[in-house]
Amino acid sequence: MFLFNLFRKILRRMTQLLLLSLPLLLLAAAGLVWLPTGRWLLLPIVRHIGSGLVPSLRVEGVEGSLYGGYTVTGAALVSGDAALLELRSLSVRPNWHSILSGNPWPEALELEGLSTDVESLRSLADRFGGGAASSEPLHVLPVRISVRDAAVASPWGALNLTSLDLSEQGGLVLRSALGELPLEADAVIGFSPLEVVSSDVRIGEGKGSFKGRIEQPFDLCGDLSALSLGSLLELLPGSADLRGTGRLDGRFSVRGTVDDLEAGGVLSLTRASVRDVPLELRLPWSWSGGVLAVPDAAFRSLSADASLALSADLRTGTSGLRLAARGSAKGVSLKNIGRLLAPQAGLAGEGGQVRFDLTADASGSVSGDLSASLPEVAAGGKRLVRNLTADIRLTPGAPPRIVCDGEVFGGRVRGRGEALRRNGALRPEMSFTATELDTALMASAFPTLAAAAPSGKLALTVRVDEAMAVSGTLSSPSLTAGGVTVRDLSASLRCADGRAVLERLEGRIGKAPLSLSGTADLRRKGLGFEGRVLGLDPRSIPQIASQVRGLLDVKAFVGGSFADPRVTVHLAGKDTRVADVPLRGLKLSASYADGRLTLPESALNLPGGTLNLQGAVALPKEGKPQLDLSGRLNGLNLASLPGAGKPQGLEGMLQGSFKVSGPADSAALSASLRGTGIRAGGVPMDRLELDLRGTTREIRVNRLSASLGKGTLEGKGSVSLSARNPMDRKLDVRLAVRDLSLRALLNPFVPDAPVGGILNGSLTLQGSPAKPEATLRFDTPLTIRETIVDRLALSVQSSGKNRFALHASGKLGDFGLAVKGDVRREGRGWRYSVTTDPLDLDRMLSAKSPSLKGKLAGRMTAKLTGSVGAEKDGALPPVAVSLSIPKLTASGMTVTDIALPFRVSGGKATLSGGRAVFCKGAVRADADVNLAESKWQGTAKVSGLDLGDLTRPFLPEGELVGSADANVRLKGNFGTLMMVFANGSFTTGGGYLHKVEMIETISPIKRITFETIRGTFFWDGSDLWLNPGTQATAGPGEPLYRYFSVNGPLGIPGKGLKLVCKGRFDIQLLNRVLGALKGVFQYFTGGLSNGDLLKNVVGKALGIKKRDFQDVSFVLAGGWSNLQLLNLRIDKPLKDYLPLEKLNRTEEQRGDGAQFRLNLKFPTGPGAEGGEDRTTEDQFKEQLLDNLLNIGN
Repeated sequence: MFLFNLFRKILRRMTQLLLLSLPLLLLAAAGLVWLPTGRWLLLPIVRHIGSGLVPSLRVEGVEGSLYGGYTVTGAALVSGDAALLELRSLSVRPNWHSILSGNPWPEALELEGLSTDVESLRSLADRFGGGAASSEPLHVLPVRISVRDAAVASPWGALNLTSLDLSEQGGLVLRSALGELPLEADAVIGFSPLEVVSSDVRIGEGKGSFKGRIEQPFDLCGDLSALSLGSLLELLPGSADLRGTGRLDGRFSVRGTVDDLEAGGVLSLTRASVRDVPLELRLPWSWSGGVLAVPDAAFRSLSADASLALSADLRTGTSGLRLAARGSAKGVSLKNIGRLLAPQAGLAGEGGQVRFDLTADASGSVSGDLSASLPEVAAGGKRLVRNLTADIRLTPGAPPRIVCDGEVFGGRVRGRGEALRRNGALRPEMSFTATELDTALMASAFPTLAAAAPSGKLALTVRVDEAMAVSGTLSSPSLTAGGVTVRDLSASLRCADGRAVLERLEGRIGKAPLSLSGTADLRRKGLGFEGRVLGLDPRSIPQIASQVRGLLDVKAFVGGSFADPRVTVHLAGKDTRVADVPLRGLKLSASYADGRLTLPESALNLPGGTLNLQGAVALPKEGKPQLDLSGRLNGLNLASLPGAGKPQGLEGMLQGSFKVSGPADSAALSASLRGTGIRAGGVPMDRLELDLRGTTREIRVNRLSASLGKGTLEGKGSVSLSARNPMDRKLDVRLAVRDLSLRALLNPFVPDAPVGGILNGSLTLQGSPAKPEATLRFDTPLTIRETIVDRLALSVQSSGKNRFALHASGKLGDFGLAVKGDVRREGRGWRYSVTTDPLDLDRMLSAKSPSLKGKLAGRMTAKLTGSVGAEKDGALPPVAVSLSIPKLTASGMTVTDIALPFRVSGGKATLSGGRAVFCKGAVRADADVNLAESKWQGTAKVSGLDLGDLTRPFLPEGELVGSADANVRLKGNFGTLMMVFANGSFTTGGGYLHKVEMIETISPIKRITFETIRGTFFWDGSDLWLNPGTQATAGPGEPLYRYFSVNGPLGIPGKGLKLVCKGRFDIQLLNRVLGALKGVFQYFTGGLSNGDLLKNVVGKALGIKKRDFQDVSFVLAGGWSNLQLLNLRIDKPLKDYLPLEKLNRTEEQRGDGAQFRLNLKFPTGPGAEGGEDRTTEDQFKEQLLDNLLNIGN
């Protein structure tokens, strides 16, 4: 309506302008009515009149005629240099019938390119739209209106009107947008009276309708539904972070005239939230007889329910305004409020209430009651407030009264006050007391205090009298802040007549008395305070307790003004020690004035030298602090430093200088350090030079050079200081080592260390102190005992807090060695655990001793666990070494699941509880190793040894069934020539040998059994020997033998077998071995063919009876794949069975020679070369025949 009325008034003024021009035109010539007069007649007139208006009207052109209408282009309303309204084109076609009838009205209006803003429209409305509203009815005639491309800027966004079309029949079509919110309407307008016949309005996703008379008397009603709250919030100024959701619905009605207007409606907000705060609202309202009323508004948010009843009586205008408000809020949840406003505080508290019943008038008189209560408030799990209440009573003509009571920060708080009128002004009279306030609870509520971590109880009193003078006291038996404890603290202060006076503040820090007093002139802005702490023990200040010793006197003076304070601090000490360095007669001063902190030249007396300091720090009000500091170290004798004696053995001279200048965040730094004759821990460092350059963001090590004996250390690098936490600052330092004797370097720390070599390599340090990375590489070989390690590389990387990953590699000849592990903080020291990659034992041993190549097969993993630091007795901490070998094969024997836990300490290693599996038997081993002499000795116990697995590699055929237990003693050395020696004993249970063709031929039970086998053995470094006394006892019912003993080497390397065997055997086996006797005696008897007769004859000839056991001995020689039977001997005389006249020998000859001697070769492998194919049967026949012939002759 405002825009319509404004347009109507502007149109009326333009029509009046045309009417004023009309007589002139008629006088000129009646024909001018039809001719185009806009450019040469109307344009000069408009420009003349427009220039006299405020704001002025500017027009670029006018075209048209008086009868047909005019088109104005380039129009603007200008105030000064600012355009309030601009119009690209305006066309008006007059309705001559309405003009001649005295009610000027256009027939058509076309507008294009309007540009303005709300403030300009408001200014134009005040200028051209004044006057009281008329109660006369409007005489609106049908008109055709077209608006294109109009824009109105506003705080809620730009209103862009794309098109507005009104037909003479009343059809209205509007297409526009307010910011990003579409505004569209389709309606039917009635012109007489002016009314909305029907409408369909769309506002974003919402919709609505309006209907009724829009001229007096009004009778209009409408509704809105599903309007998006989020879309409306986006229109509010500064609403970038004001997000919201919800649905807005409402309805309204307006009836009557301007002087007697009645209106009402209801607005509701459902399923809404603003900044994640849930909202529900129902707001009914009415206007009648000059009274605005909100009878029963309801509001719900964050589990709190609020109600409000409000009335504003404006019947006599704003000067007679009377306002009444009554309401309450229940169920106020601080937990929900805190979760949104301060989630980190962890607020908690339910059941808060607020009630009010107030009235007020235009004179400012307010009466009524206001009360609030909080049952409990907690933060971070700590209760801060309990049962806090506050009541305010306002009575006209009487001072307001305030009463509060409750528990706050663990203490009791009480307050009472009122405001009295004195000399026409309100003067408060209040008293406030608080006792037992817990400062730790206060810190949990105020984050600015949390950093100081306060603790202790406070008592406060504050009083404000009618003269507006404030006085108070503070006391605490013990108050701690920042780790510093002040005892017996008491203070009193007052503020009156523009002066704040700290009358006294007293207490004790440890045993040192603390005092502070002074005045602040609030009118002149002047300061004057003085404080002191005498005999302060630094141990009372945690920040310096570990680094500073000796009593200190501290005095401070504060003067100047609020805008330009001046501070001076004096520090003095007699027997002061800083970082355990004594500073004799310490005196330091610093002053602050005119934005500049100054440190005058001061000399610190160090043992054996001095440190001179001086400089200033400019602290401008704007900009960054400017540093200008410098210092020089003169002739510091390291030997005089505390702790420089043994075992560190620190000595030598140091001197250097430093300078810092420039802005604090990018100041230039430079420093140099020179050392001569330095010796640390017995390691000589004849020369040390260090040059640093950089800024407060990065330090560059331009040169690091040191001489270590005959070796040198050179390097450079950088350290980034950009990270706030020093542990996160990046570093990159690279050092080169040349000609450094490793033995000389280690000897002061590990005397006679078995490590040697000349170091040439590099050390790289990267990462940060919190996550460092170090890589050490050696270009020259090192020796560890007699072992040469080449291409040694070590890297260290951070893998967590106080934990580092290690990787190391090297070469033993062609054999590569790699280990990995970690180091972690443990107490005050470090604990490490490293594990090797699987080691090929054959390659590793052959790299050390080529003669051992091919002797072993297996892969070993070694794990070392220990700590860094010396034991209490000065010895090196023990190291746990665990060796693991899944499978080890040596000389045809295989051992599995080997686990050998060693403990290495003092040059010796001890094995306790070693485990392994050998031929299914459990092995337990213990050993002692002398690392200095490269010798070792130990014992092993084997139980449940499977004889079949043990003998399978050596037996050409058959299977030995049984189990054995063994005890072994071992010793050896692991130097350049590695050797192992062993001896022990073994015992078996019952068992047998079977699946042997010869045994199945000669034994009725197809096997040879034994009840037990006992014996001793030794290993000479190359073969296993069975000692004399090693014997097998036959099992029950064994038909072939009674006992069997054996001794000699087993030929494990594949040769050297020579076992001397003896036993008592059944001679019947001679008749059965390979059928040999049958052929021999067929030759002697001239072809006897009866087998039984032949056996009896042979039996008689040899003196053999059934089941006759005789002593038999023989030798097994050669190898297990080419077995030879030698020196077979059967101890049975034959003189009673052969003719004596055929013997022709002496008695001695007969007695000595009546024995059989056989040497047999058993072909267990491939046939002999050269085509010889003599079986054991052929050998036996030939030798038995030779024995018989010799006896016969």
